[in-house]
Amino acid sequence: ACSGPETTSLGDAGDAGLPDVVDVQPDAEVDSGAIDTAAPPWDGPHFVQVVTGSGHACARTDAGEVYCWGGDIGLQLGEGLVHRHTCGHGPCRPFAARVPVLEGATQLAADGLSTCALREDGSVSCTGQVPVPLPGLPAFVEITMGAGLVCGITAGADLVCTDLQTRERVVEADQVTDFAASGTHYCYIHEGRVWCGGEPWYGELGETVGHPCYRTESRFGCPGGAWSDLPVEPVEVAAGPHITCIRSVDDEVYCWGALDEP
Repeated sequence: ACSGPETTSLGDAGDAGLPDVVDVQPDAEVDSGAIDTAAPPWDGPHFVQVVTGSGHACARTDAGEVYCWGGDIGLQLGEGLVHRHTCGHGPCRPFAARVPVLEGATQLAADGLSTCALREDGSVSCTGQVPVPLPGLPAFVEITMGAGLVCGITAGADLVCTDLQTRERVVEADQVTDFAASGTHYCYIHEGRVWCGGEPWYGELGETVGHPCYRTESRFGCPGGAWSDLPVEPVEVAAGPHITCIRSVDDEVYCWGALDEP
């Protein structure tokens, strides 16, 4: 069983094609030798990626099929107004079901009330808050979502980010080697430096004393963003809730933002 606003029992989720499970009471005396801990045989789809948004999740198979479940208040599950259930917080689907509009996916991304799929030809199709397909973008080889944006990088290392609300390109950069996004900010690596934009609540953009956005706590973002000059060469960047981390070429890790320690 799972906890959360759209709680469902695996034993009751027959529509998902999941095996039955045994309900073991926590106070009951259990003979450990009587429990088979081996994973049951699985002849269903072979999943290779899973992504989560605000209350929903989607998984991609090695054949490019996409299955989604969870909250559907923003139509992020891709079925429109049909076949929806009602959960404690609104429309939902408490079991995994295929999403035809995202079929043929080579990569998935999700954020908030949207889900996007990258296809082999480099095009992007989305459900929820964005149109299907997403027009006016170059062919991507990788995508991510966060901070209200859908971003992609091309084979030529060009980064393009589009605002989900305005449909306008808000970030463009060249020679990008890695990028990441969270719910409030986004970052990329360019020529050995890290740039971050978005909301500067806890220093997650890397803004230092004297920067116009230093400790502004602005929900309207930091115009121009902030560059971080690090003592190491970054090769990978990650963004989480109010925190940014990089991995260096020597596998050292540096983080800034909402940290318990400096």
